[in-house]
Amino acid sequence: MLCSPNYGNSIINLISSVRRFYNCSYLYPSLEVLDEVFERNFSNTIVIFIEGMGSDVLRKNIKNGDFLKVKRVGDITSVFPSGGVSALHSVLSGVAPNEHGNLGRVLFFKEYGVTYDMYTKKTWRTDIPVNIGAEAQLSYEDIFTDFGGAGKSRPKRRTDTFILSDDILHTSTTQILCKQFEDVCRKLYDIAHTPSDTLSLVYWTGLAETIKMTGTESDETYRGMSDINELIKTLSKALKDTLIIVSSTGGYIDSDTINLEDYPALCDAFYLNPIIEPRACSFFIKPDRLESFAMSFRNLFGQDYLLYPKSDAISLFGAYRSHFKTDDFTGDFLAAATGKKTFRYGIKRRPAKAFTGGITEEEELVPLIIIPTEKTMEYEQLI
Repeated sequence: MLCSPNYGNSIINLISSVRRFYNCSYLYPSLEVLDEVFERNFSNTIVIFIEGMGSDVLRKNIKNGDFLKVKRVGDITSVFPSGGVSALHSVLSGVAPNEHGNLGRVLFFKEYGVTYDMYTKKTWRTDIPVNIGAEAQLSYEDIFTDFGGAGKSRPKRRTDTFILSDDILHTSTTQILCKQFEDVCRKLYDIAHTPSDTLSLVYWTGLAETIKMTGTESDETYRGMSDINELIKTLSKALKDTLIIVSSTGGYIDSDTINLEDYPALCDAFYLNPIIEPRACSFFIKPDRLESFAMSFRNLFGQDYLLYPKSDAISLFGAYRSHFKTDDFTGDFLAAATGKKTFRYGIKRRPAKAFTGGITEEEELVPLIIIPTEKTMEYEQLI
């Protein structure tokens, strides 16, 4: 089933609820169901985004009655493209890709004539490290910067921490790297037992790496999900005065790859290589080939991709004023994956069985899991 991002009920709206609680401004509306829980004024807030743990992956790999399913209050959507660069930056900035401009992993910077990988910091295809100031052009004040100047209604002492599975970006706050999810939970336990009011944000990619290589229903994915379920359950029982929120930056779908270079007539219409993501491709087409490209593309891939003209594509990225680079990164057409085929073009990647970034329910729908722990009288006396 198709599922476009709902920017009134998404991971951005989750972040708006967090910002609302900490007295920070927010552009997109907050989630009422989460706001009601925040009214209980917990001392500690833990927000865990597990990349790859879409609602479909949760359904397939966690049994009815298991902890995460019991605590799930419903589904929300990711952004577009789901997962990866666009979703992580949306979580940190509190706005949609349209506003922060980080549309995907591979972006073309026309100022330098360079196609750039936002994760590896290297040029596309040549794999050469380069510093073109991409991050500076797409910079924003992250969630921790805003909290540093706000939080007037909260105790003054506060510990803000960002926990990652890999060193993929830098923020304005304390950053902790963990290689195992068990280590993440140990860190969260220690942080929540400090005398300060705390906010911890976790972005975990370990499960996503497993899903990519083994698929959404593999034994490895099942074990990974089971471990996460038990570890979060154990952590919640060990904490008091803490609100734990669990979701995902995007789900994954089992998919086969299509090499666009196997279609030379189609590729001949490109005046620039496709960019953004394999399941959310931005195509820049020679002016005299626009009509023929659209017809050929839909004949070849219409069962697996929707092809949007540029004027219609922008709305998928968000609802408000566009970042000045959004227009640069959006080509003449945007292809959004609706089926189980994923494009590859120009580079050889290790084989993968599952991908994210499209507009299917498997990729867009993510669970909203809310775990309030026991309130103690001691903290209630502080507020």
